[in-house]
Amino acid sequence: MSHNSKAVSLEVESVPTRQSMATPQPIYKVEARPVSPTPWANHTTLGICVYAVANTMIALHLMQVRGIQHSNVLVGVLWFVGGFGSWLVCVLELLKGNTFAYTVFGSFAGYYFAYAATLTPAFQIAAGYSSTEEYNNSLGVFFAVWATLFFFYFFVSFKTNVVFVWIFANVDATVWCLAAAYFQAGSGHAASALRLNKAAGGLLLAASMGGWYMLLQELMEGVGFTYSLPLGSLASKPKAVTDHEHLE
Repeated sequence: MSHNSKAVSLEVESVPTRQSMATPQPIYKVEARPVSPTPWANHTTLGICVYAVANTMIALHLMQVRGIQHSNVLVGVLWFVGGFGSWLVCVLELLKGNTFAYTVFGSFAGYYFAYAATLTPAFQIAAGYSSTEEYNNSLGVFFAVWATLFFFYFFVSFKTNVVFVWIFANVDATVWCLAAAYFQAGSGHAASALRLNKAAGGLLLAASMGGWYMLLQELMEGVGFTYSLPLGSLASKPKAVTDHEHLE
């Protein structure tokens, strides 16, 4: 018996007896349904969903759409959507052995948690600084270090696909803008800081659009669409072995 995942049909015919010669005998069919090679769903889809939702909300608040000037509502999004959601996906990617995805989702979870802590009143982080200028400069350093890490992801993404390159390029530019905005605020240039914050929001919204696009592709694949959205794969194709190389 074959042990592959294709459907197997077994037919068993009943043996006719003297009492049953006049009665048509049934044919029993037992069909084995296709078995999934793994019990795990594609947890990367959840990670991309969390990324798209959380960063779209952050982007719209940075851009101050509809006159929004306070970010209190982002506390819950950063803790429970971006933070815990990305951390869950990080653990699952670790179990799957996917180094790049595990590192990205794990560090993004840390980024969301740390950002959420600065916005959570119970931590009283701002109160620990001697002045607003010092606090803003400290946040500038915070975002500059994260931007350095995200640049590494941008560089490595050139071995993945065009959509990931787009996402990490815009995320990295976003965080550099935020670092510059807080440095400007720390220097007393409020107008420049506001412009940089809004620019960061626009860049992050662009990065989020890449996430929504990839999420749609993942969902279409998950429910069995025959058509898939192009991602622009940049992965190196394996080198073809020539007959001469094969003989050697």
